[in-house]
Amino acid sequence: MTGGNTNDRTRFTAVMEAIRVSRSGSGRPGNRPAHVLGDKGCSSKAIRARLRRRGIAHTIPERLDQFKQ
Repeated sequence: MTGGNTNDRTRFTAVMEAIRVSRSGSGRPGNRPAHVLGDKGCSSKAIRARLRRRGIAHTIPERLDQFKQ
């Protein structure tokens, strides 16, 4: 999503808002994907919470230094 030295969390919201999911047939494209895949750079509580609020399933591995609650 971003350059190597930039935190992915800072641009995640803008990238998710820019996504357009094409539909088969007519109609405007949707803006909510069914599932999001991410790497450990996207592993933050804020990103996971945002995806849950929007009802988007996700597969993002957790970093070892990130403790579970």
